[in-house]
Amino acid sequence: MQNWLKAFVKYAVSFALGAGLLWYVYKDTNIALLYQEIKEVEYSWVLLSFIFTLISHGARAYRWNLLMEPVSISPGIRNSFFAVMVGYLANTLLPRMGEVSRCAILHRTDDVPVSKSFGTVITERVFDLLSLIVILSAALLIEMDRLSDFVLGMLGAKFSGGAGIYIVIAAGFVFLILGAGLAYLLIRFIMKKYYHTALYQKIYVFVTGLLQGVLSFRKLKKKKEFIISTIVIWVCYFYMSYVMFFALPDTGHLGISAGLAVLVLGGIGMAAPSPGGIGSYHWIIMNGLLLYGLTLEQGRLYATLVHSSQLLFIVTVGLLSLFASFIIGKKKRQKINVVVE
Repeated sequence: MQNWLKAFVKYAVSFALGAGLLWYVYKDTNIALLYQEIKEVEYSWVLLSFIFTLISHGARAYRWNLLMEPVSISPGIRNSFFAVMVGYLANTLLPRMGEVSRCAILHRTDDVPVSKSFGTVITERVFDLLSLIVILSAALLIEMDRLSDFVLGMLGAKFSGGAGIYIVIAAGFVFLILGAGLAYLLIRFIMKKYYHTALYQKIYVFVTGLLQGVLSFRKLKKKKEFIISTIVIWVCYFYMSYVMFFALPDTGHLGISAGLAVLVLGGIGMAAPSPGGIGSYHWIIMNGLLLYGLTLEQGRLYATLVHSSQLLFIVTVGLLSLFASFIIGKKKRQKINVVVE
């Protein structure tokens, strides 16, 4: 199958998943009533959520700069912030395109090699995944009665009995080991057969740069700042959704533990292969809030408010960042041309 056809099928399935979940969430909704309820939202809380969103993305840009320092890259927080926001914008259109897009933007504004910056982005994703696992574990301990059944039900719904989740985990490890073994054999075959080709040399240079980026954490000069910025990111993620409880009369009574549950479930929903978490976020939050005594309609309203407001923020700031990045790149190239002439 040709590459363009593979990409088309991949993104078609992604959009179909998002559209299907979105239809399922809203199929029994009175749109006029939903619109009226959105109009009655206390938007001062939405504005506060935007402030936490801005801080979290700024902290992410700062943390990304820390990861790039060991590989001799210093684009500055402003340009890194623009790249991060363009990445979020790309993810709302095509899942998993954000990582590549932000590296491409940084290459345009600061001539940063994509291979090196992409490696640091992978490092970021690894730490985000570890952070989500830690938060998920904490949430399960705090809200064991509510969340354990919900999460285990999603993971082990196809298996009977309490051992379902352990079967899923064991199967995951088996597939991981088999996948690693096959990847190793494939790499050995390619190295042996194509070692002297120009294509191999290009791939080798790219992979070397990628590994430098991934291993950049080991050489971090400011590990404490990296950890603090990671904490700031996730604290702001928590408050981005938590303060939105108070924007609606039906969720204003929910406490910290409910906010922690929304953070975890929202992270899972956003990680699903649908554009910008559309549909998947709505579904998981709507059902998750049932655990806290809300109805499906109340949970759907909250999920709609949070996701729509964040989407508005990302599209607005992302487009502005994209425009600013092109202006910066254009001015830089004009300066280079003047020096050359």
